[in-house]
Amino acid sequence: MKNQFTSLFYLLLTILALSSSSCKKDYGPELPPETQEGKNTFGCKVNGEIWLPIDNDNDWKSGSYDARFSKIGGAYIGAGKDDGKSDTAIRINLDSIKEPFIGTININSGKTNRTGNYFSFSNNNSGVEYYTDSLHTGSITFTRFDTVAKIMSGRFEFKVKEAGGNGTVIITDGRFDLRYQFR
Repeated sequence: MKNQFTSLFYLLLTILALSSSSCKKDYGPELPPETQEGKNTFGCKVNGEIWLPIDNDNDWKSGSYDARFSKIGGAYIGAGKDDGKSDTAIRINLDSIKEPFIGTININSGKTNRTGNYFSFSNNNSGVEYYTDSLHTGSITFTRFDTVAKIMSGRFEFKVKEAGGNGTVIITDGRFDLRYQFR
């Protein structure tokens, strides 16, 4: 009788453990972890909401991003989100980087004829562009810039102002781990 009670107890305990682990709720996408392995991940928060690159098939895992580096043109990182409701893009342009770099760059200037060091956010639904300037600044930290494996990894945050207007967008908790094209 004691063995039957013990067996029943362990059976119920196992069922309870299995049923509680299967109740895990899916709260939607999360920011990717900060890695340095060239996993082709990108994410941030836009005005406090998680923003991930999404292609027009609504696949946030494959995303839409681009990373390039050239000793003449500098570094560029871009990502787009087109989920059928929102069509937005984030661009990081760093013309001043002519060599691989580990460390932080503070950006306190804006775009000049599509050149310079700047961050931008585009809302393609409304046609509104936002850029850094002397009052709306940001920073990017490269934690890996590997020319052999062609990997750029790091973190970023910035505040941008509407071109010709007063609106602002705040980007926080940005991270990227991308394989880049050398041009």
